[in-house]
Amino acid sequence: MNNTNPQQARELVINATLVTQASEAVFYEFILGADLCVSACGYLESLSKGRVKPIHEPIKSLYGSLFELNHVRVDPRMDNTFILHTLMGALEAAGVHVKNKRSGDFMSICFKPLGELSDIVRFYIAQDAGLVFLSKAVTLQRVK
Repeated sequence: MNNTNPQQARELVINATLVTQASEAVFYEFILGADLCVSACGYLESLSKGRVKPIHEPIKSLYGSLFELNHVRVDPRMDNTFILHTLMGALEAAGVHVKNKRSGDFMSICFKPLGELSDIVRFYIAQDAGLVFLSKAVTLQRVK
């Protein structure tokens, strides 16, 4: 791989908390493709050990569940401009403003790769694996 022209990233990881009435913290990680659809996911069995248990049918198993976005992870060795721009567009369409946006191909992207979000972001998975983002500003914004 040529370091001066990194490959374009085609996926990213979203870490989110399942929203429950019991106020328990159950963490999930979702791998999203370039179309922002869930390609794989799992829940963190052990936060301290980083053990993730895969969910084999995430759309079927998690349909109707509400999640709160914690953070986004990208591959620092790749150019993340396209996938981050796609996600930022979806969030902004849902009424979430992104401040201090990062460039997608620098190591600084590892810390807050999107920049700073103006609002808490919640989402759920639609039947076709697309995400539906929710914010206080706009009730629903479908991504896909």
